[in-house]
Amino acid sequence: MKGNLSISSVAETNLGEETPALDFLGSDFYLEGVRFKVLEGADYTSRTTDKEGVALLKDRRFFETELQVLQGIGDVSRIFELGVWEGGSAALWALTKPLTRYVGIDCRSVDLPFPESLRRHPRWDAVRLHGHVSQDDRAALRRIVDEDFDGPLDLVVDDASHLYAQSMASFETLFPRLRPGGLYLIEDWAWAHRPQFQSPDAQWADQPALSNLVMRLVMLAASQFDLVTSITIRPEFVAITRGSAEIGDDFDMERLTLARGRKLALLL
Repeated sequence: MKGNLSISSVAETNLGEETPALDFLGSDFYLEGVRFKVLEGADYTSRTTDKEGVALLKDRRFFETELQVLQGIGDVSRIFELGVWEGGSAALWALTKPLTRYVGIDCRSVDLPFPESLRRHPRWDAVRLHGHVSQDDRAALRRIVDEDFDGPLDLVVDDASHLYAQSMASFETLFPRLRPGGLYLIEDWAWAHRPQFQSPDAQWADQPALSNLVMRLVMLAASQFDLVTSITIRPEFVAITRGSAEIGDDFDMERLTLARGRKLALLL
């Protein structure tokens, strides 16, 4: 990471200028003068406020692992993120990468009371947020990419619904917009295999597992070596690297997956 980036605790410990080791994600921390509130567990009641700082739902290990994976893809200056929530990721990406553009969409309103320290930061000028946009609205996603970016995407982060059909629609829409060598991250892909989702009355009990998409991506990679060059599977996310094949807006994963003429069925 170039520049004077540092994360500090009360002790004002400074980190190196390369990719930051997020040493203080177990408690609140400051980055470029912006306070981040680190939340324990899925505390969706916490809010970003001008006084208290930016609410962040991801822990230290999560971001460290993502930053490690990103080191292998070269420059990251154009990021499209699905799922803004309280803006924690938007702020963190903006302050840890030399972005020309970050775009985040959410199905909720994104009119958030960000701290003044973030709003006046020069890197925040690269950020665009769009509310009331569903991740499976293919026409809206294409329009936003065409209007907000001046070139192909380097990174797409899917942290939106975590549901199979919606995530598939986003992937088929945005993966073609990645540059060759660019990365598509699908976060929290393994929720259906966690203990808290096993009972018949658990959240999303009637929904197909998002891991179905991961399995289909593996089959797609096996079928089209120049389309998907690698898939990295971590407990926190899956990272799909785009190959050099030309892909149009008619990208259809099932059509391109060679399965001996058999219908691909959902497993869970």
